[in-house]
Amino acid sequence: MDKNISFFNAKKIFFIILFLLPISAYIQTYFLKGNVIIYGDGLLEHFPTRYLIQKAYSSNNTPQWNPYISSGHSIHAESQNGLCFPATQIIYRFFPPKFGWFIEILAYVLTAFIACFCFLKHHIKDTIIPSLLGASIYAFCCYVLRETWVPSIMWNYALYPLFFLAIDLYWENKRFSGIFLLILISCLILSGHPPSMIYEAMMITVYWLIKFGESLKNNTVKTSLKKGVVDIALISLVAIIISLPHILPMIELFPISPRREPIPLDIGQNQLHIRPHWFLYTLFPIPLNEESPLDTLTYPIFAIFLAGMGVFFQKKDYKYTYFLFSLIFTLLMALGPYVNLWKLVHALPLLRNFRRPLMWLFFLPISISFFSAHGLKFIFQKKISRLSSKSLFLSIICLLSLFLLGGLALKIIKPELLGFLTEKISPKFLYLFNSSWCYASLLLVSFFMMIVGMLFCFSVTSRWGVFLGILGMLLNLYGTIVFKSTDPALTFDINSVIQRENIHQYNPDFNKQLHRIYVSGFGWDWPGTLNTFPYGGNELIKPYVPNINTFCDILGTNGKISFLPYWAGDIPAFCAEYIKGNKSKEIYFDISSTRLIFHHEPISGEKFKLIKTEIDNTTIHYSPWLKPSEKVYIYSNETALPRMCFIPNVKSFSTEKTLLEYLESEKYKPLSEALILTNDTGKTDSISADEPKTTDITFSITKDLPGVIEISLFEPASGNTFFLLNDTYYPGWKAKTNGTDTQIYRTNYAYRGIFVPKGTENIIFYFDPKIKDIFLIVPTIILFLLALIPITAGCWKRRQRCA
Repeated sequence: MDKNISFFNAKKIFFIILFLLPISAYIQTYFLKGNVIIYGDGLLEHFPTRYLIQKAYSSNNTPQWNPYISSGHSIHAESQNGLCFPATQIIYRFFPPKFGWFIEILAYVLTAFIACFCFLKHHIKDTIIPSLLGASIYAFCCYVLRETWVPSIMWNYALYPLFFLAIDLYWENKRFSGIFLLILISCLILSGHPPSMIYEAMMITVYWLIKFGESLKNNTVKTSLKKGVVDIALISLVAIIISLPHILPMIELFPISPRREPIPLDIGQNQLHIRPHWFLYTLFPIPLNEESPLDTLTYPIFAIFLAGMGVFFQKKDYKYTYFLFSLIFTLLMALGPYVNLWKLVHALPLLRNFRRPLMWLFFLPISISFFSAHGLKFIFQKKISRLSSKSLFLSIICLLSLFLLGGLALKIIKPELLGFLTEKISPKFLYLFNSSWCYASLLLVSFFMMIVGMLFCFSVTSRWGVFLGILGMLLNLYGTIVFKSTDPALTFDINSVIQRENIHQYNPDFNKQLHRIYVSGFGWDWPGTLNTFPYGGNELIKPYVPNINTFCDILGTNGKISFLPYWAGDIPAFCAEYIKGNKSKEIYFDISSTRLIFHHEPISGEKFKLIKTEIDNTTIHYSPWLKPSEKVYIYSNETALPRMCFIPNVKSFSTEKTLLEYLESEKYKPLSEALILTNDTGKTDSISADEPKTTDITFSITKDLPGVIEISLFEPASGNTFFLLNDTYYPGWKAKTNGTDTQIYRTNYAYRGIFVPKGTENIIFYFDPKIKDIFLIVPTIILFLLALIPITAGCWKRRQRCA
């Protein structure tokens, strides 16, 4: 008996390892090449943010402030960073950022695998193999690869199957199922990506209503209402309370957030969506195409075949109905302008700001996994009758797919793309020279899987043929990850992305504080490469890196950073207007301390001096946001204000409109006047009666950390003066002069200024948010303690049985 048990466990372990095979692709990418999948927002925002968070933890500084984007914004309030999410709190408190980012991606993939397996195993009770297969498809399909660029989305994706399991357990009256739901809802809120959170909540609600309807058939209305409405409302309320350290900063900043106005439907649905012909591209991996996210959907052909078997032959129950609805509905939503369903998004108040119909593909893998698992279960239980109508239909589908694949392969695999066929390699796909063998192998495996599926429909293959198809599917998943990992647009040596250790070291010349950089015309994604790749041997940009400011012309009132104050978002938008010909906006380059300007076209006028032109893209390796032949014009702005300085005169304004009118007029003199708002927070602040005059003050920056800036005056101020700091005015920033609290005014529309009294020797700006740093880990501790309850109870129950 013991031998049988050990053999059974060994077989189970073998199958688990087999279906986890694709995860080794992530490991070899990291350890053999020193790269991780890091691109898009992950490269430009989220990994640098993780770096700042980890550095803040290790240096006892606040992890809530990012000083680099648009003169600084809150990491915490920009919710999709997920600062309070348990994985973020645990990983980056214990691991350096390079290893931490790899651990986070690996943990996410493992979590997705385990979550999907647990859900399918609960539903498919006969054997674990179908559940393991569905889990592999869910955890390793190419969509998972894509979502590593935004950690908040990837964690929502990983936890999504657990909601179905938790709802099933809850309606089955299993012990601790309420705690399970509470933990999941809290994690969903703490993950922080608003569109994926709300879309996921919508899909989960539909599943919940189906289960609620099932309950009404079997229980009294009173019992069902209590369990389905009252109890779940209380659970959700407790989850919101647990998540308050994450929610409160967003609530505080929402009134001044740039996304208060809706994105027009024609912009939202056309920003990024799938096209009908893309389905053909999902059947095997293809090279990255920067113009279309064709890598978004990639499933092994055998997985699609098994999913078709599941759709045709699975028992029709409520789960079948739900996941078929999910498959069809999410595809239709992802089509964007091709169907009218996307208008539903902009018809609802909460969703009217959202964009990118492509995000609905988030929900497609779970349906494919569900039906694939059921298709494999059907194959294990029954044999298809020779040439039955359904079998014949499936055979025709397989045959047509084979011809389509062949034609598509001939269209995509051109001789110039594969190094072993010709010496001519397209520069766009230069990386294929090193991975052509991998790509050819993937195509052969794809054809093999299709043939296996077609032969099975004619009852030619046995179960061993099915196992060969499954093995080919796992190799295909592994190869897809390896293949994409050779693409320098998706993977980077993470050491090259980490910001320099001397990022806070300043120019010894204390009166010439470093300025900022403006980037325009390359879209949002390209500017972040300035902090990663060298320009002109890095000599040109190096002096500005410590205080880099990635302005971008699309960062306006409907900007990329959702919880950036609108005034900080307006400044780069005004700068973009100047470049497009609005001369009245010239002043914003000066007041924002912008010294270098990067643009993809020549800038007319005498405001800027052309100092360098980059003709090609070789200095930034491979960038999908900058064409190889596109020029980069680099200009200098000699009249830019320094980042901080003393101003002799102050003018106060009661409204933004009057301040902006004066700011853009010829009357305004940047080095002579500071313009402040007296009622910025809805109250009238008192202003010093003494007019600032003294400006001949020398000073040095003694500390410049994300949450603390200290300035020491070489001699005490001989008279009253006004100090201007060209960093974003933001709730939570406070100031002291000689240890005494002083009022910070919103100055020059978007920045900070304070009155400095006579005799001042030092000035301190410090970030003091309402949610203190110590409370960031509180939700993680609470969720950990909640998770211990069922674990402890289970251990106690087993001990009682043994006794």
